Amino acid sequence: MVIHEFSTNRFTSTQTQAETVSRWQERYQQLAKVLGSLGTEVMIERILETDRDIAPYHFIRHATHEFVVPPQEVTVSVDHSGVIDTSPAYGLVRESRKSKYDETKITGHVRVNYDDAESRIQFSVDNLMDNSELPEAVSNAIDSAFPREDSDSVTPAT
Repeated sequence: MVIHEFSTNRFTSTQTQAETVSRWQERYQQLAKVLGSLGTEVMIERILETDRDIAPYHFIRHATHEFVVPPQEVTVSVDHSGVIDTSPAYGLVRESRKSKYDETKITGHVRVNYDDAESRIQFSVDNLMDNSELPEAVSNAIDSAFPREDSDSVTPAT
């Protein structure tokens, strides 16, 4: 079930793209950091792109994170992270890890999706668990990543 989602049309100028991508990347990165401190990241899949010709010069492709609460010890079961392209003007790095966790101990499970490549942004948070009991701090962190000043573009859960 979608908790929040945000998307843009293709950007009409590189200045708009640089400003908007920078703002939403900060929100995405802050949310991932907070969810990781309040729970446990059990999966990440994303490509970090560097392009010295297009501001803001750093982009995130097809990012997906999964977090479970409450926090627990995990073991990395699959790691396919590595460098894809190291050319001076354009770089790609893959982060791809999955961890084993005890499903019987979780009370909440969320997925965060983010993508700002292709001259547009897509950002969403989904609740992956029926009867999920997310701590208030987790719900507040998710809500704060989708502020009201952008309410014309943000879709809250119904």
